[in-house]
Amino acid sequence: MNRQDILRDFGKIFIKEARDSSIERVFDFIQGNLRTPESIRFSEFYSPLSQDQKDDFKYLALLAIDSAIFRILRMADQEVIDIKFNDSDSISQMSDGLAGELFGDSGWMKEFSDYPSTTI
Repeated sequence: MNRQDILRDFGKIFIKEARDSSIERVFDFIQGNLRTPESIRFSEFYSPLSQDQKDDFKYLALLAIDSAIFRILRMADQEVIDIKFNDSDSISQMSDGLAGELFGDSGWMKEFSDYPSTTI
C-alpha cells in the first residue's frame, strides 16, 4: 500500500470512529436515547428548545468535536504526539499537514463523514 492509500485509510477510520461516533454519542445523549439519568435530564432541558436553538446547540457540539480532532492532528504535525497506523511509519510523516487533511472539497470530513464540517 502506498503512502496516499495509508493516509486515506487512516483518515476514513479516524473520521468514522473518532468524529462521527462522537457526534452520534452527543446526539443520542441530548435526545435522551442513552437512558441514563444525565441523558434523560438533559433531554428534558433540550426538548422544549426552539428548532433554531437546537440547531445552534448541535452546531456547537460539532464545533467542539472538530476543534478537538483538529488539535490532536496538529499535535501530531508538531511532533508532540506520534500516531502510527497499521504497522506504518508515523502518519504525520506521510502528510505535509494532517490537520489540513480534514478540510476542503477533498478533505476527510467532506469525503468520509456523515455530518457537515464546521469551520474552526
